[in-house]
Amino acid sequence: MGDRCYLRITLKREDLDRFGAALGERPGATWWEEEEEAAPGIVEVGVTEANYAWYEDRGRAADEGIPFFGWHGEGGDYGSFAFVSLDGEHVEAAIDRDGYLVIQVDEDLEPITDRRTLRRFVKKRHAVEKLFGIGQTSG
Repeated sequence: MGDRCYLRITLKREDLDRFGAALGERPGATWWEEEEEAAPGIVEVGVTEANYAWYEDRGRAADEGIPFFGWHGEGGDYGSFAFVSLDGEHVEAAIDRDGYLVIQVDEDLEPITDRRTLRRFVKKRHAVEKLFGIGQTSG
């Protein structure tokens, strides 16, 4: 059965079939349950039963060069994370229940979250938003 969670992902409408192929879906299949238009040609889709947050599937889609970003809720074996893919690289960052990035610490209050990864995540997320014509409007 696996460990399933809710997942939302934003990508180009033209990449829906390519992303579906990373999931093992046939061309034209509808693998999502909810859809909103984020910008012209850009969709945000939701899935209620993403097995292990589609971690490996998202990695395959990133390897195929598909740009996307999104987030997933917690599962039984993992917490909530935001993710982004650009230029063949897939980066994740832990988030809280409100969607804010978090720096994880151990019981000695030593960071276990690499700040370089967070910086890389934010930089890539802004780049994909700019590519998609959404999100950041200035700066």
